[in-house]
Amino acid sequence: MAYQLQEINRRIQSDVKEFLAECDENYNQRVSLAADKILSNIERSPIVLLSGPSGSGKTTTAMKIAEELQRRGVNTHAVAMDNYFTTINPRTAPRTPEGDIDYESPQCLTWSCSPAILPPCPTGRRFSFPSMSLSARCATTAGALP
Repeated sequence: MAYQLQEINRRIQSDVKEFLAECDENYNQRVSLAADKILSNIERSPIVLLSGPSGSGKTTTAMKIAEELQRRGVNTHAVAMDNYFTTINPRTAPRTPEGDIDYESPQCLTWSCSPAILPPCPTGRRFSFPSMSLSARCATTAGALP
């Protein structure tokens, strides 16, 4: 459910706990609906991709959907693009027109290993993937799935 800013402000002032509970319930219902749709198409489409701007909740939503699918007995693995950020050098990093580091730039991603994960995914074969510490802004040790 989409809310207008006036409605959000009014609801927060009247009963913030009730409003947050309603939002959480709505989000959980959407996660459950997404899991339903994924399950109904799992044979034809075993890989699910989420897209959106930075900070929009893609990784959190992917993890919630994966948890719901696991609860329903489906073996899942969420691989976030966050794990494909490369360690950047602030002196040579791509910049926005305002001069800030452009973390959205493809130059900030490690592309060399991304094609390697897609073929094994639907077959259940083991593969390695990178890990990234966003707080430290550097690559960390790699993980492995499954």
